Amino acid sequence: AETEACEKVRSRAGLEKEREKTRETMAELEEQERALSYAGRYGEEDRRRGALLQDAFERSDRDAKAAEKDYEAAERLLDGRDIPAVYRHMDDIGYLNSQRQRYRELNMRPKTRTEEKPHASGRKGGLLPLAGIILIAAGAVLTVYGTMAGIAVIVAGAVAAAVPFLRRRVGSPRNTDTSGPDVRKELERLERLADRVAEDVGIERTSFDTCVTSLNTVRDLVHALEKADRDRNGERAKRDRAKDELDLFYSGFGGEEGFDRAMKDMDSLKDVRARLSALREGTNASEQAADVDPEKAEEDYSSAKNRLNGLSEEYGRTAQALKNIEDDLTVEDAITERSLAENRVYSAAKEWASLMLQQLILDEASKEMYSENRPDVVMNADRFLSLMTGGRYGMASDPSSDDLMVRDLVTGDLKNSKQWSTGLEDQVKLSLKMAVSLSLSAERPPVILDDVLLTSDSGRKAGACEAIARLSRDIQVIYFTCDRETRDLMEGAGARIIAV
Repeated sequence: AETEACEKVRSRAGLEKEREKTRETMAELEEQERALSYAGRYGEEDRRRGALLQDAFERSDRDAKAAEKDYEAAERLLDGRDIPAVYRHMDDIGYLNSQRQRYRELNMRPKTRTEEKPHASGRKGGLLPLAGIILIAAGAVLTVYGTMAGIAVIVAGAVAAAVPFLRRRVGSPRNTDTSGPDVRKELERLERLADRVAEDVGIERTSFDTCVTSLNTVRDLVHALEKADRDRNGERAKRDRAKDELDLFYSGFGGEEGFDRAMKDMDSLKDVRARLSALREGTNASEQAADVDPEKAEEDYSSAKNRLNGLSEEYGRTAQALKNIEDDLTVEDAITERSLAENRVYSAAKEWASLMLQQLILDEASKEMYSENRPDVVMNADRFLSLMTGGRYGMASDPSSDDLMVRDLVTGDLKNSKQWSTGLEDQVKLSLKMAVSLSLSAERPPVILDDVLLTSDSGRKAGACEAIARLSRDIQVIYFTCDRETRDLMEGAGARIIAV
């Protein structure tokens, strides 16, 4: 019976070894979970938002570069033309373009000249009026004597007197000279204007029509350049707005690298929690209640087996003796002793299992209490120290320890204050100061720091600036420094700089 009991204990011990490994793995995962807990406040929406803003910036950057190329192409088409001169002569170019048809018409007029032929004013033309007057006088005399012939003579005289005047008024009209001085002046004025504008703009002067065509082309190219410039400036403004939105988004993570790190830690945290959940589900509370110490179980099994072998030998000797003396009282004593021995082994194994169970329950309860009920100051100091050291160190929170301990999150080792380097000591003390500032009062007065990073190297300064930026989300931080590097790191972490 003792051997069977020990064999069962030994079998459970094998399971306990596996569970012990599981608990060790869970402890490591819980440490990782604490180190990555800050990433729990982020989600896939942050990742999608970052991807959308990054895509918008890259798209607007491509559009801005394309608009810049369009502007350069429009500029090359002008081939060194004097663009300000084109602007100065915009009205002149428009006027010349409107006069092209007029210029052609003036050039196409015939070069002939006709004059009005005046009527001769000689003897014949001068006698007709005189004869008419005489006839009118004679007609008047005849009329006095009452004859109709007198009226006829008066009419004939009037006609004769009026004929020269009528012929003079109905003479041939005078034709204008199409190649006269006014036409030539207008043509010369248009050509001089075309010459002057072409020379200022920088195009070769040929014929009037060709020159105006070239001026129109240059004007259209300048308008195209104006549009390309407006498009370029518009795309630049869009790109700048997209960049500002992206930078503002990244600033909440301490920059683009901080965003990438946060997303990576968010994924790691999900994986750690999934693994922890699976391990916890696989751990049966009833099985843990029967857990035993593997090494002690192995020792008890070996001891019980040795005693069983001794008892077997003794049983053999007893059986032989019984054969020899069946009525001897020694047989009854041997049977009684064997029964008592079995009872002692069972009682010892039961007592040992009960004590072992009590110890395991106390150990597990202590671990759970220390891991889940950590003081706020220690939790905040742990978060700040992890930020400062890039996830390398965290605060250990074992209340049974009299010394302040730091845990190496990479190796799992604990370090007391005597094992810290000077730089690590500065980081621990600053983390504690920052954690205490969050718990001083409900009003949370501002935290004032005066060049506390002056003796730190560049890497530790960068980590401390990130932690201070995280503290500033919950409480106002005023930091005085005369160190240029610290000032730049603070500005990069999102601090507002006031130079005095």
